[in-house]
Amino acid sequence: MKLRLKDLKSGITNQIFEFDKEALPHRGISFSSNKIKCNISSKKRHKSFNLSGKLYAKTSYECVRCLSNQSFAHVLSIDVNIVHHNYKNLFKAAKEKELITFLENQEYIDLADVFADNIALAQPMKPLCVNDCRGLCLLCGQNKNNFICSCSIPEQQTVWDELKKINIK
Repeated sequence: MKLRLKDLKSGITNQIFEFDKEALPHRGISFSSNKIKCNISSKKRHKSFNLSGKLYAKTSYECVRCLSNQSFAHVLSIDVNIVHHNYKNLFKAAKEKELITFLENQEYIDLADVFADNIALAQPMKPLCVNDCRGLCLLCGQNKNNFICSCSIPEQQTVWDELKKINIK
């Protein structure tokens, strides 16, 4: 997603941008909606400016516990807080959280990489179809959310017992 530096330097307030998911670099993210929205405001600072707002995306995941083939949608609402500096002021801004630099003669800034990174980092570590997903049976492999199997693991036996029998020196 490209924004004109001239517009950002003059200041924008709560401007809504909508762009296609194909505008972002591929980070292995599955989207359930083709459109991504962001609400951005910019403030001029001394020889730089701040971008702040929200990024909204609908992603889809597969459950890591039951490995269901059905993907489920997840709505992401990500805070955007970016500081843009020219190269001359780069070292003064090294303490800022999200920093993008630009050249004096540059007309546009491209936020596609920043947005793709933020969406990738906002993905859940362990996506579950439902909070109380029962997962797969350790013995027969059936999805315990859909079927009740009659398998039972004896208390003295664990799933790791076969690995403990391996003699490694």
